[in-house]
Formats: sequence, structure tokens, C-alpha cells
Amino acid sequence: MSPKGFWSYARGDDDHLDGVLTELRGRIAGEVSMLLGHDVGIFQDIHDLRTGDLWEEKLRAAVSNASFLIPVLMPRFFNRDWCREEVLTYLRVCKEAGLEPRIFPIRFVEWDDDDGCEVRAALVPFQYKDLSNWRFESDPTQKSKLINEFAKDVKARLKLPPMPRLVAKPAPEAMAMLSEVLEAPKGKTPEGPKYATHVVDPFPGRGDFTSIGEAIAAAEPGSKIVVREGTYREALQLSKVLEIVGEGDRERILVVTAKGNALHCDAPMARISGMRFRREAGEKNCAVRITGGAAEIDDCVVESLSLACVEIRGAGSSPSLRRCLLRHGAKAGLLVHDGAQPVVEDCEMLGNATAGVGVKGAATRATLRRCIARDGKTSGYYFYDGAGGVMERCEAVGNAFSGVTIATGAEPSLRDCILRDNRQAGIFVYEAGRGRLQGCEIVANGQEGVEVREGGAVEVTGCTISRNADVAVRITDATSTGVFRDNDLRGNTGGAWNIAEGATVTRANNKE
Repeated sequence: MSPKGFWSYARGDDDHLDGVLTELRGRIAGEVSMLLGHDVGIFQDIHDLRTGDLWEEKLRAAVSNASFLIPVLMPRFFNRDWCREEVLTYLRVCKEAGLEPRIFPIRFVEWDDDDGCEVRAALVPFQYKDLSNWRFESDPTQKSKLINEFAKDVKARLKLPPMPRLVAKPAPEAMAMLSEVLEAPKGKTPEGPKYATHVVDPFPGRGDFTSIGEAIAAAEPGSKIVVREGTYREALQLSKVLEIVGEGDRERILVVTAKGNALHCDAPMARISGMRFRREAGEKNCAVRITGGAAEIDDCVVESLSLACVEIRGAGSSPSLRRCLLRHGAKAGLLVHDGAQPVVEDCEMLGNATAGVGVKGAATRATLRRCIARDGKTSGYYFYDGAGGVMERCEAVGNAFSGVTIATGAEPSLRDCILRDNRQAGIFVYEAGRGRLQGCEIVANGQEGVEVREGGAVEVTGCTISRNADVAVRITDATSTGVFRDNDLRGNTGGAWNIAEGATVTRANNKE
């Protein structure tokens, strides 16, 4: 599982320094990711807390699930209750899980020693990186060297094997447990618990189990389950911290069911990789349902003859999907709702009966990167009922309706996306939906490039809207609005504009 960091700092210091600490977090995350060869996220409240979140609960969960902690040490840090609790909670969780704490303190300004401060005492064993001259350093090369040195130290520690995390509790017990951590013998690294690897093979005698469900029931949290090629007719329930990995061709490691979900996951953390999940026709259900936690699902194939291929629901659900194929769903390829906030990267939604991706609900937010929704029976992506989200470098190709549909108060942003060869509009915004597009290509669609109606609003900047079978932009009524700047609107069959009388439209520097 990818390591996850937590950026512990005093926001008042960041405000005073005009966001220098936020910039530093971004540079460290990028450098560590580059050295490790895969993305390493570092949680920061101003980036990862959303409107409507239960922020105390989410902060505690984030620090509890962190693989490492970066406290930015300044006088204000030691006087902030939440900064102090973040350190104490992280140490407590490490102790309960049998983990060596991975703390990388940054000394940003000098402070006076205070022998009575528990948090300062707790951080004494951990060597800090002195960046007290960072804000006065003008040489970008020197700054890059400092970041690289720090990131190398982080990388060296993150090469340890992944371990399970426990759910955080409010901190009353943390003070008592902290003394036990500090009294541990110096120079010794505590041994973590040992975790087994179980093999599942459909042929008796060739593995530890013939059923994945039996392996899940028997495995201790933190264990690994290896699943060999075969057909497993069962409905899996995953509620504990496990890694389940297919061995062989993912198309031939099939979990199939006609009752319930092929996989229902609400584990706080888990990894499922290299498998195929299928829901047969019959009672209405999804192939994969995620109702809580931060599972990582990668390199899987999911298909459903009942409802959606994958459903992610609930405010406590923040899983990640990577390099998955969601195909031929009887409804959506991916349905996200009820406050879920997944990250979906490099996935393909193919030939689904409704939207390739459907995102629903005011507290729901989906982050989609480099995904493609193609050959669907309706829209490629459908945001509605106040949902938000970000699409970055995604594609919508060959869908029967619009490439992207935004409705009923939804408000996603699209960056560098491609919407092409869809039978209706490239993007369709209506019923008070709001869309922001930047740097997108909206080309060769069967109707308009952009259509806005019924109180919809769009802001379109730096886009190419070309070779569409109707106009580049159609705004159908006086209740709809649009802002169009620096776009290329040339080469559409119906011309550049069809704007209803009374509609509020701002146009600047467009090529027509």
C-alpha cells in the first residue's frame, strides 16, 4: 500500500509566511514521490478537508492512518492543542500497532527549551532537519538540495514493509501511554508483529485454502492472501486490514456471485489487486461495494449484470481505484454517492448501460485522473444533485449521450480533458449545474461542443472547441450564463455561437 504522510503544523504560522509551509509540503511530497517512483500523499488540512466534513474525526483518522508524520516545529506549534494531539495520537497508534514511529521533524525557527513540555520531550529522540533559513534562501538550487536531502531520509525509512493502522481515539489515554514510549531503551528498534501469507487455490491440497472467504476469516489483520487462477463462487466480506493479491492472469482469477456483492469492503485499510469481480443477473446489487475506509483497489476487472460495477458510498469512504477496468455494467461503471470521496486514477469505464462514472450528492466529491469513459449507453461522466469533483486529463469518447453531463447544482472542474466523438454535446450543463473547464479539447461531437440551459453556468478557459456537428457553444435561455476566454472555436459546422436573447455571456480573446 502506498505510504501516506501527515503534515502537522500551526496554520497561523503558514498564514504569516504567506503559504510558505504549504509550498514546502508540496515540494516534499513531490520529491519523495519522485524518489520512490509512485505517488506519496501528505495530508494537510487546508487541502484535504472539504465543506461538510466532520473535521475532528477526519483529522484523527488521517493521523492514525499515516505511515509517517512531519511536524513543523515552531513556538506556536507547541502551544496549539491540535498540533500536540496529532503527535501524541500518532505515537499512541504506533505503540498499539507494534510499529516503530516514523517522525521527520522540521525545525523552522528556533525556540526556547521547555523541560516541562510532553510533546517536546516526545520529539527529542527524533533527529530534526534544520530549515530555519529556508524563507531567507534565494538560491533555488540550494533550496532543491535541501528538499532532496530531506526526501532521501524519508525514502530510506519508508522502504520498511507496510503495517496496519488502527482507528484513532480521542487523546485522554495518550498522555499515559506516551511515558511508556519515552521509557523504551534507547537505540533499540522494537520488533513489529509477524504477519502470515496465505495461499488460496481452487484445487484441494495445493494451497492453504480453497475459498477466499475462508482465508479472510482465518487471517490475522495485516496478513497477505495470495489468490491463484480459478473461479471462486462466493460473496466476499472484507472488514479487516488485509492485502489480497491475485497471482496470474487477472481475467482468470474470477470472484463471481448471483447473490449479494462479489466484494463488499468496509475495512479501514486494505489492498485488493490483480483480480476479476463479476455480479450475475438476478437480485439488484453491485459487483463491488465500498461503504467505508480507505481501501486501495488496483489492476482489477469489475463487471455487473445487475447494477453498477463499483459502488462507493458513505462519508467515511475514501478509497482509491487505480488501473481498473469497469465494463458492461447494467447501470453505471462507477457510482459514487452519499458523501464518499474516492480517488480514481488510470481507470477505464467501458460499455456501461448508464454513465461511465456517476457522482451524486452535495457532500460527494470524486477526484478522477487520466480516466477514460467510452462507448457508454448514456453520458461518459454524470455529476448531479450538488456533487463536486475534479477531472484531470480524463477522456469521454464515443458515448451515446454527452461526454460530460452536469446537472442539479453539481459543480465539478475539468482540466486538460478530451471530450470527443460523443453522439450529443461534448459537455451538457443544465438545471443549475456549474462547470469549469480549462485547457480541454471538445472535438468531433455529434451536436454542440458546449450546451448550457435551464439555469446552468459554465466558465471555459483555454479550450479547443472544434469540428463539432453543430455550434461550438449553445446557450438556450436567459437564465443560463457563461464565461468564455482564450478559446479556439473555429471549424464547427454550425459556427461559433448560438446565444439566447437575454443570456449573460462574457466573451474575451476567443478565436472564431
